[in-house]
Amino acid sequence: MAEKSNRIGQDFTTLELVKFTLPAFLMNVFTQVFRSLDDALFISKYVGEKALAAINLVNPIVCIQLGLGHLFSLGSANISARLMGEGKQKDAKLVFTKIIIAALVVGSIFSLVVNIFGKQILFALGADEELSAYGIWQIRLVLAITPITLMNAVFSTYFATAGKPKMGMICSIINGVTNVVLDLLLVAYLRLGVKGAGIATMLGELFIFIVGLVFFVNPKNEIHFIKPEGEYINTCLESFKYALPQFVNSLSISVTTLLTNNTLLNLLGSDGVAANAIITDIRSIITAGLVGIAASISPIISYNYGNKNPKRLKKILISTLKIWASVSLSMIVVGFILRTPLIKIFMNENSSKTFYNLAFFGLTIEIFSVPFTSGCITISRMFIALANAKTSTIISVFRNLIIKIIALLTLPVLFKDYGIWLVVPVGEALSFFLGLYFVYKNRNNYGYGKSSQAKLMKQ
Repeated sequence: MAEKSNRIGQDFTTLELVKFTLPAFLMNVFTQVFRSLDDALFISKYVGEKALAAINLVNPIVCIQLGLGHLFSLGSANISARLMGEGKQKDAKLVFTKIIIAALVVGSIFSLVVNIFGKQILFALGADEELSAYGIWQIRLVLAITPITLMNAVFSTYFATAGKPKMGMICSIINGVTNVVLDLLLVAYLRLGVKGAGIATMLGELFIFIVGLVFFVNPKNEIHFIKPEGEYINTCLESFKYALPQFVNSLSISVTTLLTNNTLLNLLGSDGVAANAIITDIRSIITAGLVGIAASISPIISYNYGNKNPKRLKKILISTLKIWASVSLSMIVVGFILRTPLIKIFMNENSSKTFYNLAFFGLTIEIFSVPFTSGCITISRMFIALANAKTSTIISVFRNLIIKIIALLTLPVLFKDYGIWLVVPVGEALSFFLGLYFVYKNRNNYGYGKSSQAKLMKQ
């Protein structure tokens, strides 16, 4: 028997699911908006395109950091949700506690390595001396707090598992406001440049870490710290198994980001890399809310899978489809209407017309990738929640590595300089249809097909 009723175990209507996921939607939008303000807007306006290009060159390493965050957070949160559905409350808390400790250790090692070899990493990423002088502060500051960043990723995912998704939104607001205020002070007023932006990011992460720590120390919450006992290896391996698709996804993005940056440098120079940074940030803002929805629904799917309730699971998946379709199409309309003012807020008085035209043309094309991107992420998260890491990994590898590399190697050749902007929408569309194939193929395994069979969920 469960110790108490779990919020993620309730019978959600579509409207109730919308209300449950709304905090995660807002949280991710706020997070991405403030992240873009920190990494792109202030640097572009008050430092220049060279600095913006430099921090974008460091993104392959940031993607690895993000991948580690997924590795520790996504799988463990779904495991804990499934254990809660099975009535094993203590085991769910134990998984959380062990994963936090493991994230602290691995994050410390990662931070140490990238700081020791910082200069060598930048040159390997394509930076020259000028770009390296800007980019080194990303490594010395932003990547130095990787232990805290990884633990924050776990906290953020577990807020929904603990039935308190609003806490994630609160942390995002705290982080975002801290970043913006400090950027105004350190970058705009004191003119500390990339160094100032890095300090702002560090302090923002530190503040939300303190909030998360206070929350999960409280024994009144459904998920909280308990005394760790037993070995760690199997706990981590099981968590990593389910989070592997998103980790592979981040590693693949790291590789393709490196290839994209090198292609842009060869075709369009540093202006192309800077324009791509703006396009990526705007597109990420538009997509962020849908990613938050997928993340907050994931533990609900895991709970019903662990509780062996295919009827309710099918209902949740149908509601998810409705939410994805309506929100993603709305985001395209909003983004298309606002593309000009969105781009202009990143420009300063010294920005060239060529730089603006590159960003405008690229965004006009890439904005149509939003429903495909969010659809791919939703499908991948669904299979992770259903303990089908293999299928999710296949989708992720094809989406962010194989299909993307093929597109990078062919489209710029076929369509010259502008072919680089077709890589994202074409690649995401092909990946989405691949994901739909796997959804259809597994329809009778989890009970969401017309026959309502659930071969993998028998009591």
